[in-house]
Amino acid sequence: MQDWESAVKYSTYVIDNKAFELSTYATISADGITEFDYMWLYDGGPEVIWRIGFTTTSYGGALGTVFLNFTRDMTYFYPDYVPAEWVLNLYGTSDIRYWAYFADSSITGIETGYDFDIPVPLMVKYYGNRTFTPYYIYHVCMPKPLRLAEQYLIRAEAYCRQAAPDYSRASQDLTTLSNTRKGGAVSVSSSTWQETISDERVKELYMETTFSPSL
Repeated sequence: MQDWESAVKYSTYVIDNKAFELSTYATISADGITEFDYMWLYDGGPEVIWRIGFTTTSYGGALGTVFLNFTRDMTYFYPDYVPAEWVLNLYGTSDIRYWAYFADSSITGIETGYDFDIPVPLMVKYYGNRTFTPYYIYHVCMPKPLRLAEQYLIRAEAYCRQAAPDYSRASQDLTTLSNTRKGGAVSVSSSTWQETISDERVKELYMETTFSPSL
């Protein structure tokens, strides 16, 4: 709707709501993994605003099938799609999103059943909820259409698009989000904000169903 002032106003309501907080690499869950990893392994955590609840007896589509297709023989992976190199190159070496979203066969031992090598890591973001896999239900994750992370991205974009752009506040929002992912500081200016925010959206929301104020 291009109402940038309202986008700032209402995203701020959500960001300031104490019911939600960004899932960080620095906080360890009860399972001994980071809050961020828990969000993708078990579909929960303080960052999730709304998810579509699944159970082992009532669940929706297997989102990760096209990226892994483990159930073809329950031994190897047969992906229909792999991440583009330009996407992989956006992430810094310490960024926890890279290690949560992708798996390198040389490190993890993940193998495909194809008779040719795939030169890039496979996307494992949608490997599947780990409470489902003991029931041989693979690649089924609870969709999380609304996450707090996107509110920071929405507000940062709105700060840059409003009549009096505030690149400083936009940079603060992007840095706050990036720091919880161990991604480091992010800065935008009048000439860089559009490409930078686009890249940050890809890094955070890759292959997710998202909503953007610019649509």
